[in-house]
Amino acid sequence: MIGAAEVIASIWTCNTGLNKMKYMVSGVLWQLRKRLGHSFIKRIHTGGVVRVQPVSSYTPIFYFEWPEEEEQKFIRKYRSLAPTFVDVGANVGLFSFHVIDCFESFYLFEPSPSTFRALQDSCSLNPEINWRLFNMGVADEKGSMSFVDEGNLSSTNRFCDTNMTDSGTAQTIPVEVDLLDNLIPRSIGDLILKVDVEGFEERVFKGSTRIFSEKQAKLVMFERLERTNLENLQDFFASNNYVVFAVQKDGKITTDHDAISKPLINLFATPRELFLSLN
Repeated sequence: MIGAAEVIASIWTCNTGLNKMKYMVSGVLWQLRKRLGHSFIKRIHTGGVVRVQPVSSYTPIFYFEWPEEEEQKFIRKYRSLAPTFVDVGANVGLFSFHVIDCFESFYLFEPSPSTFRALQDSCSLNPEINWRLFNMGVADEKGSMSFVDEGNLSSTNRFCDTNMTDSGTAQTIPVEVDLLDNLIPRSIGDLILKVDVEGFEERVFKGSTRIFSEKQAKLVMFERLERTNLENLQDFFASNNYVVFAVQKDGKITTDHDAISKPLINLFATPRELFLSLN
């Protein structure tokens, strides 16, 4: 568990200028409201309106202007590559809300029923946005899979191969899954894809072969965990003529093996013909 000193240090170092004090105060007020069980509406700086529930999934918007700064700013920089943003593993939608002003339409996928309801609630507060919301998972075959739902709108809910014994607030539930190739029509044109599925990325990409072979995905962001088989993912992207890279803190990109092999990092991929134009 992260202590108060670590939280304060993170808020101070990850924000700049007046935002240091702004988010220090914001963080204190949020912790108070969370402990009091308050649910309320908040407009973030990109213009998106979020219904905040008193759970930790919403904490980043009270601590940081950009919760995933390098990644969010990189996607915003290259928003012109595609009119559509696809978010697989959307959770309560905070990442999408930080690029809400950048795209014409959004396809958001969230398997957890309770988290999906929270996502729907916030999206309904932004009726001017063209949302397509899916309460299901994305995999490499159509059917049903076991899903560990930890409750409290957890950001670490995940698919598993077999049923697990309930532990605390976690429960294993069946969730509908389908291929992204079946769910994303060709007719929407180019897209930017974000995948955050707690180590399940390989199966998401295997179910997206048409999207990648036709280069419909112009930019892809995906999470690399210790359990992620990076070599398999690199082979998949290479077979479709995509380049895998990381975005550094200065905003520059790198394909250095040591940089992209770090665990707990967000990586990107783009068609090889686009790669040289990105930096």
